[in-house]
Amino acid sequence: ENEIVSERKFIEFEKNLKSEHNQTLSDKITDLEKNIISIKKTRDDLEFEMKEEKDKYSKLIEQIETEKNQYQEWLNDEQKTKCKLETEIRNLSVNVQKYTNVITQKNQQIESLKIGLKETQKSIKTLENEHQQSMKRVLSQNNRQILTLEKSLRETEQRLTISQHRKRNLELRIQKIEDEEQRKIAAVHDAIKCLTNSFSMQTLFQINHQNDDDFMTEKKENNEILNEIKITKKKKSLIKPAKSKSKSKSKS
Repeated sequence: ENEIVSERKFIEFEKNLKSEHNQTLSDKITDLEKNIISIKKTRDDLEFEMKEEKDKYSKLIEQIETEKNQYQEWLNDEQKTKCKLETEIRNLSVNVQKYTNVITQKNQQIESLKIGLKETQKSIKTLENEHQQSMKRVLSQNNRQILTLEKSLRETEQRLTISQHRKRNLELRIQKIEDEEQRKIAAVHDAIKCLTNSFSMQTLFQINHQNDDDFMTEKKENNEILNEIKITKKKKSLIKPAKSKSKSKSKS
């Protein structure tokens, strides 16, 4: 019985041990599975990250390649522009040399022009002196002419006053003659009226013709006197502007 009991205990112990062992194994298996799942997950994450990094680096490589190509193009363009600039610099140096030669020639021309200018200034000064002397001579001659003109003007004014007096006298005489003529004409008309009855028409016509001839001769003389007065007035009007011109010349 004791052996049976001990066997039973041993069997139970064995069962318990197996159950415990199974439990631990199951726990370990579950833990292992969990670890495997986590490892898979980390592997997937790592692969995803690696893929992203790969894409990223591939894009960077492409960008770097494009930048490299752009840089190469820029470098080629820069070399071309450098060559162009070098040629332009050479051309500019040649042009500068030409312009320096032109400038030296222009400076020489300027120096020669300065010398010519000094000579022309000297000649201008001599011409100015000659002009001043000639102007002084001309002014002195003009002053003499002005004095003679003023003298002649005074004489003409004296003559003008005399002619004006004569004109007044002539006007008075003309007025008297016209009055006498009117009186004579009235007397003749009265005489004609009186003599129409005693004389014939022929004798009357001869008397009228003779009176008309006398009237025309007197009228002609009076017109000549008036023409002389007009001529003297015109002379006076011409003398006055000559006097004003002579005064303006003396002022200048």
